[in-house]
Amino acid sequence: MVTIKYNLFALKHHLELKTGRAYPWTEVARQSSGVHITTVMNMAGNKTGRVDLENLARLISFFNQRRASRVASSAGTGQRAHACFE
Repeated sequence: MVTIKYNLFALKHHLELKTGRAYPWTEVARQSSGVHITTVMNMAGNKTGRVDLENLARLISFFNQRRASRVASSAGTGQRAHACFE
């Protein structure tokens, strides 16, 4: 059996450190193009019985978009910006 674990807490924490603001799970869900808050919470807590690739893609898109806007906004400030999550 294959075990899949999401790292949404780490992604959210990394984003919050980089942007200097909090992202409540409700906001992550709302801005992830229709992922229900219960689904986000279950994925964050690794309490899902299956992998839904559409929801996973929406969440990845959310974090990538926030990351890209952070990279663009820091480009002119001399700050070092990473292109993707590690």
